[in-house]
Amino acid sequence: MGLLSYVARRLALLGLVLLGVSMVVFFVLRGMPGVDPLAAYIAPGLPMSADALASLRRQLHLDEPLPLQYVYYVANLLKGDWGYSRTAAQPVLDALLARLPATVELAVAAVLLSTALGIPAGIVAALRKDRAADVAVRVVSITGISFPVFWLGIILQLVFFYYMGQLGLPTLPSRGRIGDTIALIDPITPMTGLYLVDSLLTGKLAFFGSALRHLVLPSFALSLISLAAVVRIMRASMLEVLRQDYILLARSKGLPTRTIVMRHALRNAITPVLTTAGTTLGILLGGAVVVETVFSWPGMGNLAAQGILNNDSILVVGFTLFVATMMVVVNLVVDLLYAVVDPRVRY
Repeated sequence: MGLLSYVARRLALLGLVLLGVSMVVFFVLRGMPGVDPLAAYIAPGLPMSADALASLRRQLHLDEPLPLQYVYYVANLLKGDWGYSRTAAQPVLDALLARLPATVELAVAAVLLSTALGIPAGIVAALRKDRAADVAVRVVSITGISFPVFWLGIILQLVFFYYMGQLGLPTLPSRGRIGDTIALIDPITPMTGLYLVDSLLTGKLAFFGSALRHLVLPSFALSLISLAAVVRIMRASMLEVLRQDYILLARSKGLPTRTIVMRHALRNAITPVLTTAGTTLGILLGGAVVVETVFSWPGMGNLAAQGILNNDSILVVGFTLFVATMMVVVNLVVDLLYAVVDPRVRY
């Protein structure tokens, strides 16, 4: 019952967090000058009489005081009615769920890439503390995260798409999730919405190759957000573990350095990295707005950016709540994985 009670407490906390987030975002957006949620329900260029507007406002409870509007809003949320987005021309929840697989695919690829690069780099830096390799790893990781992500995305597009194309070299796509030609001549049947997974399940290798090539540049640009953090935490954690008594005992027995690091030190040192990777995944699921916009990636971040430009407050509130939900769920999953990675952890 320890694990079940822990999960129950975290799910209860999830409700409180979402309630607080929804309250802050709702009142901030509704209180901003020039933001009228009624605009989301009016077709652009379609005139409506004053009586029709007043009737629609009463129907949506927008003539009520703000606290009462919030009560109606929360009640609709619990029923699955998150409002209507004029940007997506469909209900907010449907629009977000339709774009979710694209964002998940990009965020997971970025986290896997930053982890795959950051963990070995952190280990090397720890084993070569204050030497050339350590300094080089820290300089490269900090330099990478210092670049603005939109600037980095544009530079990657210029180098790997434009300049390499001008030189007649193989290029990487600069926009979208899939090539237009592949999407027309060799489409796939959506199953999970994740192009890499669906193409493998259906045996569409050409589709898989195109989707993978389109994923390279945006995932690399997004991965640099967390790469420096993974490197620094892995380095600090590994240095701490390497000073433990059981590591000194293993060395005194003459065990090879590779065995000591991979079998004894890494498992104990990787727990903080797991926390960082899980937290980063939650952040990237909602923070990929800039990268998705630069690379025209059809995810939730791109949709949210369009909603902001269109003054679509209902979409912005729904996006914020959706991201907050994913953040709490991802953190819960990471906490449960502690028991798998570190046998000393019990719930």
